Amino acid sequence: MNPSSASAPPGSDTPTPSQTPPGQDSDAPDDPSSSDSNDSTGTEVVTYDLGILNATIDVPAEYSVSDDGFTFTNNARNCRIETSFNWATIVPIYSLADIENYREDIVSSYAEGYGLTDAMILTAGPDDFGGQSAYQIFFQGTDSSQTTLQHVLLAVEGRNDFGAYLLVGSYPKDSETDHTQIYNSLTSFRINGPVDITYERYCDTAAGIQCITDSTQISSTRRSSFTLPNGNSGTALLLFLSSNEEEYIEVEQGLSAGKNADECIAYLSGIWEDVSGASLSEIMTESREDDIIWQFRIVSHDSDISIFAAADIDGVPYIVGASTSEENIDISSNVFAEIIGTLRPL
Repeated sequence: MNPSSASAPPGSDTPTPSQTPPGQDSDAPDDPSSSDSNDSTGTEVVTYDLGILNATIDVPAEYSVSDDGFTFTNNARNCRIETSFNWATIVPIYSLADIENYREDIVSSYAEGYGLTDAMILTAGPDDFGGQSAYQIFFQGTDSSQTTLQHVLLAVEGRNDFGAYLLVGSYPKDSETDHTQIYNSLTSFRINGPVDITYERYCDTAAGIQCITDSTQISSTRRSSFTLPNGNSGTALLLFLSSNEEEYIEVEQGLSAGKNADECIAYLSGIWEDVSGASLSEIMTESREDDIIWQFRIVSHDSDISIFAAADIDGVPYIVGASTSEENIDISSNVFAEIIGTLRPL
């Protein structure tokens, strides 16, 4: 089982203007609907029901709507509005603090996806509208036609216990009319309830961890206390992949095994090297866009497959282990990849 070959965690790809960024719900609204009205400037707007995003937004009537119902464009004026819900772009998103802390990286990712050069943040800071907490990033860049486009990115706190709505509006620089229309549109956004997705946040206060993965792959969870052969003890969160309790993902802080990821990998390797019939792979690494480097080894033992991985996050080592069978290796690989992509201290 190789995390590098498994499907990457949602949000690990760069979003592009023609696709909904991975790590967010990309299904079309179940039953999109609209109604006409005027905004504060007198512009005729259409109110769109964003379906499974469980929200609405007012968009100028002359804008066209995409087939998926989440993107709105006015090609004649080179304007665009995008709506999405995201929990893992560049970094895991648990709150608006993650947007603030990684705003440069998020803007760089959008700029790359849009094909912008000379991208720069003009202003950034907390915002709120309609009783909803938000974080606003105002940035600009030059597109392939050498037009300087300005962008308003509003990250809005949702009603799931992770992730954020990402609303992005773009327009030609210094067009006050377009700026006003787009800002009015973005701030008309209203949340009606949680986003209808199968992904959930899994956490444990004693283990001190949180992660995000597809709940349809998890049959149950349990807190587990353990003591290692070195006498050190700790607490792990177990996520079972089926009713067979021999197949699970284990997530924990690694201080019981070592002071850092290198020591954790060395210690766990020593334990497996003493197991008769166990075959260990070489130590492999996977670098993530948030500069976290995971080291991992794969173990084959009889018909079972195990994997253990470690990484330093905020100066503390964390360990993720997996136990699975050859039959369920694909499911295990996918969940494992999502967990190491979203694991954060609690």
